[in-house]
Parts: sequence; C-alpha cells; structure tokens
Amino acid sequence: MVPLLSLAIETQGWRKALLGEAGVLFIVVMALALLVLRDDPVRAGYAQHPENKGRMDHALLAAGKDGAAQKQTLTWSHILGSAGFWAPSLMLASISGIAQVIVVSMPAYGHQLGFAASSAAFTISAFSIAAATTKILAGVMADFWDKRILLFATALFMPLALGLFSMATGYAAILAACAMAGVALGGALPLSGALIAARFGAARFGSVIGWTYALIYGAVILAVRFAGWSFDRTGDYHGAFEGLLLAALLVSLLALLIDLRSSPKP
Repeated sequence: MVPLLSLAIETQGWRKALLGEAGVLFIVVMALALLVLRDDPVRAGYAQHPENKGRMDHALLAAGKDGAAQKQTLTWSHILGSAGFWAPSLMLASISGIAQVIVVSMPAYGHQLGFAASSAAFTISAFSIAAATTKILAGVMADFWDKRILLFATALFMPLALGLFSMATGYAAILAACAMAGVALGGALPLSGALIAARFGAARFGSVIGWTYALIYGAVILAVRFAGWSFDRTGDYHGAFEGLLLAALLVSLLALLIDLRSSPKP
C-alpha cells in the first residue's frame, strides 16, 4: 500500500490519493465483514464439529444442545486487576507506539538524510514486509514453542532498531532498522494475543483485547507526541529514538513476567 499511495500522492495530490485509499478500504472491509467473516464456531453451527472436540474454549463448553452459547463476561475490575492482562498488553502497546513513531517520522527523517521520496517510502514497505512475515512465522511457532520466549526474542528487535536509528545515517542501515522494527511489531501482535487468549480463554478474548487496544491507542498518541516534541526542541529525531530506546529495553523484560496460568472465573 505504501508505494502505491506514494505514487498516487505524486500523481493525483494527497487529497485525492487519501480519498481513493479510504474508498478502497471501505469496500474491502465491508465486503469481508458481510460476506466472509463469521463470529465463532458456536454461532456458525460448528460446536459439534470434529475439529472442535477437545477444545477448552468456554464458548464451546457452555454450548447447549441447540448449539447456543451462554454469554460469559468479565468485569473491567477483573481484567485490570490481572497481571496476565498488563504484561502482554503493555508490551504490545509500547511496541505499537514506537512502531507508529517510526512509520510517521521515516518519510521526514529520510528527506532530512537526503533520501529520495521513493527510497524513503520503501523503508516503510520494508517495515511492513518484515512485520507481515514475522506475524505468520510467530503465529506458527507459538503453537510449539514457549510464547513468552518468542515474545521476548522478537521484542528485542525494537531496541536494536532504535539503536541503529540513533547511530547510523546510511540508507542500508536505516532500511535494516525499519525491518527490525517490523519484526518486533510482527511478533508482538500475534504472540500477545495468543498469551491473552491462553490466559483468559477464547470466550473472554474480546473483552480483554478491547482494553488492550485502549492501551495501544494511548501509547501511540503519547509516543508520537513525544517524538514531535523532541523534534521541535532538537531539530532531528535522534533524541526521540534515544528516549524510546530505553523504554523498549524495559518493555522487552515484561515478557518474562507473564503468568500463563488460566484466569479464574469471575
């Protein structure tokens, strides 16, 4: 999307390009939501399907003879009072906030370093490709390896990326740093979700992940605001990268504190 949007902005102007992107996203999302997506195995009529035998999902265990699931909810105090929520959620929120800083600042930072517009846009593509590839690999590996160790390993790529941003100015190094940041975000997304699902159960996943995304958006706002404030004071992004580097190192350690025990019923 990034190279296509960059080309559209150059040829059509930013207003028409963004309106076109909005239209495409609306059509794709609505088509998928209405024609493809389903809620869960129970509501889709697959509670008794052989693939669901042995699953510990609360929705399946609570399904009656007619296949209807009994509603199970978590109170906000139960969610926010659990360390099993805070550790993976804070990791994902922090990494997402730092990743957004990189995405937002890279075109301007690349221009500051003398990169061509197309070259600066490709750094974001490298970030996206690395994130998408890592999401798939991390999702597969999470079925066989310790999710906490995988999350810790992938999260470490973020301080490595920030350290490279702080020290290097060459295009190859910046491109590599963007790819490292993509690995960190790509690992955090599925692994944090898997840890939350393992802790709270699939039937309660929606309630918990909603609070997680509240943290994510808060972290994104704070991180981008910090980067802008740092740039206004210093005239470059090195101060922001260095400040976020310490936060990324501390956040990486949270993975080792995650408790995998199942959450008790509220």
